[in-house]
Amino acid sequence: MDKHSIQPVLEHYGATNLRETWGWQKIKCVVHEDATASASVNITENAFACHACGVKGDTYKIIMEKEGVGFREAITIAETITGESRNNIQGKHSFSRRVPSQEGIISRRRGYSPPRSSRRTST
Repeated sequence: MDKHSIQPVLEHYGATNLRETWGWQKIKCVVHEDATASASVNITENAFACHACGVKGDTYKIIMEKEGVGFREAITIAETITGESRNNIQGKHSFSRRVPSQEGIISRRRGYSPPRSSRRTST
């Protein structure tokens, strides 16, 4: 599953002057009352870090901290804020993997065998 964009979520919670640039930019933290820019955001990587309150993470972490909800609820809130369903999100971050077909795969696993005892039993 790809992630919702962090920019509209930050703007929803009051962040201003966000630029779509490569790398990190300083902003005021949206999680706590911030007088000066103590947080950093990387829009292209969907990453956020506040150096004052210690909140670090992605779009969903920000929503979880602000709303006091779990991960599944954060996804639903992100869908509401961004207007995108998670089924329609496409981007460079993909955590799904294709499972290779079983044809031509040689298993390198070995079955379990108990360790050999160094004691010999007398008969």
